[in-house]
Amino acid sequence: MPAEQSDALLEAVKRALEPEATTESRAAGAQACRTLLAALGAGEGEPLVAAPLPSTPVATAARQLAAAPPGAVLDAVIARLQALVPDDTPAAAPAPAPLRIPFVPIPKPTGENQ
Repeated sequence: MPAEQSDALLEAVKRALEPEATTESRAAGAQACRTLLAALGAGEGEPLVAAPLPSTPVATAARQLAAAPPGAVLDAVIARLQALVPDDTPAAAPAPAPLRIPFVPIPKPTGENQ
């Protein structure tokens, strides 16, 4: 591993260990630790194999969601939302009757009372 790369990884770990480190900084530091661990475990001339990502339920769901086609994701979201609505709820409110104003003809005055 080149010295510049290892220095950058060590800096990422240092930033992650600071008390005011952000979540992103801590995640970058954890990945840097995994990369350093893989480098320490690799022999001379062997390719670096990164340590597997943690398999928490959230990480697994995020990987599956990223790999799924958008249409399938939307179908799943719609199905979940429909499951939240009670069965006796009407699908849509009925449209109100249109406003009808009858026109009544007004007789024109004759010339007698003018």
